[in-house]
Amino acid sequence: MFTGVVTVGLLASIPAFAGGGVLDACKAELKQFACNATTEEQAHQCLERHEQHAKKDDGFSHACYEAHEAYEKRMRKMEKGEQH
Repeated sequence: MFTGVVTVGLLASIPAFAGGGVLDACKAELKQFACNATTEEQAHQCLERHEQHAKKDDGFSHACYEAHEAYEKRMRKMEKGEQH
């Protein structure tokens, strides 16, 4: 039960900081790629399709790149926490 409460708590906290993440940092990229994202997950998925690994910061502005990487790190942490 405790694990369920922690997981629910983590999921509930995502929208609280979501606005300061990929959606805000990547506005120009989301517009350039015609992404109609309304959530961090949608924005991340759209950006994933346009990553250019051979370019610096995967072809994104540095702020967008950092937000994109931070989102991926948060998701890996959440997935790792759910496996225990």
